[in-house]
Amino acid sequence: MVYAPDYPDAAERQQKVRDQHLTGIKELHDAGDVGGALLSPTSIEPGAIKPEMVGSMVVLQATSHVEVRKRIESDIYWTSDVWDRERLVILPFAQAQFPNLSLHSHLLFPCTSRFHSLETNLCRYHS
Repeated sequence: MVYAPDYPDAAERQQKVRDQHLTGIKELHDAGDVGGALLSPTSIEPGAIKPEMVGSMVVLQATSHVEVRKRIESDIYWTSDVWDRERLVILPFAQAQFPNLSLHSHLLFPCTSRFHSLETNLCRYHS
């Protein structure tokens, strides 16, 4: 699992290379990897006009930390200084296994309520 926060001033650079980034990650998507943009908490509030991207998250299938890092460092967002290199997080991820449960049901869901800043807590749910 990769958490790649954006630099605070990256919005303009991100927009310039977004199409190249999407072209580059299509292969990952086609291979079954899951990822996307992380949005600021205000992006989901009623009346929000435009989502504010604050980073990216991806779950990659890989055999090592080195392989994941190579993929991330070859992405246009990395080479164009969109992703904050000092705050990048790469962690192993093990998908939960549910006997007798279809993979199409509720394994992935947006964290849309009762969360702290994405920049500091990776959308941790607090009860």
